[in-house]
Amino acid sequence: MSDCTRPGSLFLSAPLPPGGIAIMAKFMDVHSGFVGVTPEQLVDAHEADLKIEGEEGVHFERAWLDAESGKVFCLSTGPSKEAVMRIHERTGHPTTEVYELTAEV
Repeated sequence: MSDCTRPGSLFLSAPLPPGGIAIMAKFMDVHSGFVGVTPEQLVDAHEADLKIEGEEGVHFERAWLDAESGKVFCLSTGPSKEAVMRIHERTGHPTTEVYELTAEV
């Protein structure tokens, strides 16, 4: 059993379904207006998300920065798009641009 499906894991927002495997949706969100942000500032923002992500059953896996365009991209898993948005709102970098990733190759 992987860490994300283990009972009691921070990634679970509800009891395990019959069969014991929880499948969490994967999301990519996009933030705009971060022109000139440094890698250190990106780390600080990501760590703020990590501190409270478990409260919504979300896990932020990675974040990428394009300082020239001012875009930040975050990859996460969680129970819903709204849960991802609530964490970002609470940590001071809200976005409405959250996409569920339904296929991966």
